[in-house]
Amino acid sequence: MLVRGVLEKRSADGSWRARAFELTEKELVYMEQKAGKKSLKRACIPSIHLGSVALRTDGVLIVYEVGGAYAHYVRSCEQLEHEKMPTIQEWELALRR
Repeated sequence: MLVRGVLEKRSADGSWRARAFELTEKELVYMEQKAGKKSLKRACIPSIHLGSVALRTDGVLIVYEVGGAYAHYVRSCEQLEHEKMPTIQEWELALRR
């Protein structure tokens, strides 16, 4: 495992939701909750599909999939700022490996 922590991920409707993320050599994994469902589902992006990464000045990290077909927007989780979590800059460095 390269890095693990809680980030907020922007949903398709524009809302931000806390998600547990883990980056390994093989994939970026996060837990997501589908609309109307109570259970969490494991979602993953294989490393081979991870493309470029951009950190905006507002602290939002954009993770592009190869080919630019899809982008994931994540940021530090404000609810857990007092916890020892990897910084958004640490996530950026790990994703650029």
